[in-house]
Amino acid sequence: MERLSMIASLVLLVLATGMTAFAQSSTEVGPGFLKTARHLHSNVHPLKKSNLDSLSSAGLPGIDSIVNFTGQFNANGIGVDGSPQNLWFFSMIGRDPKEGGTTFVPAPIIPVSLDLLAADGSVAMHYDVSPFVEPTLLSPIFFPAKFLSSPHPTQFTDADMRATFFHSMRQDWHTLLNPQSAARRTCRMAGSWSWTPSCCLFVLVDDPTFQSLLFPPTFPVDNTTLIGAAELKGDMTTKDPPSFCFPTLICTRTAM
Repeated sequence: MERLSMIASLVLLVLATGMTAFAQSSTEVGPGFLKTARHLHSNVHPLKKSNLDSLSSAGLPGIDSIVNFTGQFNANGIGVDGSPQNLWFFSMIGRDPKEGGTTFVPAPIIPVSLDLLAADGSVAMHYDVSPFVEPTLLSPIFFPAKFLSSPHPTQFTDADMRATFFHSMRQDWHTLLNPQSAARRTCRMAGSWSWTPSCCLFVLVDDPTFQSLLFPPTFPVDNTTLIGAAELKGDMTTKDPPSFCFPTLICTRTAM
């Protein structure tokens, strides 16, 4: 069920192929660099009604967060300790599918431009996020589109959830994101990054570097990271799943 988590609503392409290390003196790679890359994905089938043990509209107790529901299902698998497991628990954003109705979830959109820094700390290249904001808003993530799980056009995440609970939901059950504009931000990226000619088909950055720029290292948070600054500003809270909108950015697990 982790694929349905929207807490960070942040979509990153992770390359599954081996990647060439880049010399610190050259940050440019050719446009054909991704020819052998492929997506990592998995196929998840809807839960059968006979496997669905229970759903609860009560949600997770003792937390101040988004409206949610909990449940459990039976499926043969392996638990985190490596032992066989067939009972699985989950919590989901929205209301119990059996109750029906539409839940609107506030979804702040935080546009982030990139300042790619040279070794001396100066801005070697600025990658503006502006051209990506409107296409993101018009994408199926926020704009209704046709999906087989819904009789009417709806958002991708809603269609995905309806497919998952297709055998137990009421037909009028929907969980929709309500996009809200938030302050634009700039991410200053030093160290392990590369780019393609004509800035930019994409910017390539190693995952540890990106994670350190995104997530606060301590609690309470400070404003040195994107999430920390957005939390302190009030642009994201425990009651809404934010979407950080970046220019074309690819993260790889391969150290550079």
